[in-house]
Amino acid sequence: MVDGAAFLTTKLTSRIRVLNVLPVGTADAQMLDAVSDRIEVVNRPLSPEELDAFRDDQVEAMLGSRSPLLWGGLPRLRWLQLASAGVDRVVDDPAFTHGVTVTNARGVYSIPIAEYTIWALLDHNQKASARRRLQMERSWPANPDAAAGALLRGQTLLIVGYGSIGRETARLASAFGMRVVAVKADPSRKVDDGFCPQGTGDPAGVLPEQIAGMDALAFLARTADALVDTLPLTKATRGVISAQVIDALPPHAALINVGRGATVDTGAMVRALDANQLGAAYLDVFAVEPLPGDDAMWSHPKITITPHVSGGGAQDPTLLFELFAANLKRYLAGDQLLNVVDRARGY
Repeated sequence: MVDGAAFLTTKLTSRIRVLNVLPVGTADAQMLDAVSDRIEVVNRPLSPEELDAFRDDQVEAMLGSRSPLLWGGLPRLRWLQLASAGVDRVVDDPAFTHGVTVTNARGVYSIPIAEYTIWALLDHNQKASARRRLQMERSWPANPDAAAGALLRGQTLLIVGYGSIGRETARLASAFGMRVVAVKADPSRKVDDGFCPQGTGDPAGVLPEQIAGMDALAFLARTADALVDTLPLTKATRGVISAQVIDALPPHAALINVGRGATVDTGAMVRALDANQLGAAYLDVFAVEPLPGDDAMWSHPKITITPHVSGGGAQDPTLLFELFAANLKRYLAGDQLLNVVDRARGY
């Protein structure tokens, strides 16, 4: 017979092996080690091929971009912390099919992506392209309005998807005096219970003038000076920025996509741009990446393309390790982890 109290004591005092397969600096490694003397952190940067061949039957928790494709390598894995916020590329990851708890990096990349969005808004409203062209031509316009910008203050920003990225975007846009409205799958859930770096975002969901359901998207688009798409890619969000939504936007509006490329009907977007029924598009994500070199969007005068860099490729990875450390503490305590992924919903 197993003594219940003795088993629990062993469970609480046994060491837990944690595998990190990402490069880590000294300070971040020390932060993970300092979480608890109950954990043994193994920092071993591994390529995808090396991860698939890796074997360790003691690893319980892991930080990486995915789990091994062959499940036998980490048979005791109970929790996978993803390095990415989006999970559309790993929905078939073996971790999901083996009942492992998967958490994503929601909140880690919200700061650079929100700043990218503000850059796009300023670039559009300050006529940056026209100003650069005038400089290249060494031309001083007879009509100063040709290079005069418009204020963000007083404009309406429609945020589609009010997660960590949308909330940090709302905070920055509000500082510029913009009117913020948002749509999300469940507008009744205003509070953000995911990872949120201190001083950022809108954890209580109080910044938007209105938070509506996705069914209100086309209606709210009619008065939007800009629409920013922060959506993950799921069955429900594929093509949700539809021709109906794009046609509802005012002719001067900008469409900014920092979510996933396939959430936007790009054909309808290009047609609206060609017909001067949409002011500009700023695209950091695409249905096919890299964007093929022969795609006409590369040379479209009203489209600004960036190669999926809004998340800040050179940013300090400390926030990711802070999230992992916070979740390690929760894991040890048996508490609910931050950013648990619902595979059925796709985020």
